[in-house]
Amino acid sequence: LRANGRRVWAFGDDTWDGLLPNAFDRASFYPSFDVKDLDTVDRGAVAGMEEALAAPGQWDVAVAHFLGVDHCGHTYAVDHASMHAKLRWTDEVVEAAAAKLAQGQHGRALLIVMGDHGQTMTGDHGGQTPEETNSVLVAAVFGDEGQEEEEGVVALDGKLLTRAARGDCGARTSGNWTDGCLPIMPQLDFAATLALMMGVPVPFSSLGAVSADLWALAHPADRPGV
Repeated sequence: LRANGRRVWAFGDDTWDGLLPNAFDRASFYPSFDVKDLDTVDRGAVAGMEEALAAPGQWDVAVAHFLGVDHCGHTYAVDHASMHAKLRWTDEVVEAAAAKLAQGQHGRALLIVMGDHGQTMTGDHGGQTPEETNSVLVAAVFGDEGQEEEEGVVALDGKLLTRAARGDCGARTSGNWTDGCLPIMPQLDFAATLALMMGVPVPFSSLGAVSADLWALAHPADRPGV
């Protein structure tokens, strides 16, 4: 992205700095290996995200990498009061970010909230069980003022499953998309899809393909039947 002139900001987990040193136009990273610390990285990620949301036109991609949910699972396991509280807090952070984007200062924008893995009930991951390889991705497109926003949900099953708002998804039930809106997309496709959305070449080493579902979420005119 940066090599193609895109301005990238990143905040939170310092793994990004270790993997991609000097790859960001603006960044604040925090130590990530103290699994008993549920809040330091998350507070830093929120501060960076708020900084980005207050600076429309100054960046093209902003990454806020939270670790509290992951650390909470490792420290307390999944079904614990601390996990419930952290998830509620995270929901509020996402809701605040969406509300800010909906105000329109950033023009047409895509918000993606995703996890890179799941956890067993004891908080472990790294294996091949569905609990470890499953995760979720939520995407919302915010248009210019007066344009309707659209949103979709994605689940990861070692793969990325997309619940994008598509013309062939069928009817909603009680405000929720039906299960028929969950085609499977390999997780490898995420990098290729994001690259194309940002108007840059797909990375040479990428084995992924472009997800028609995420693409259609951001480009509704390309949906079948539209």
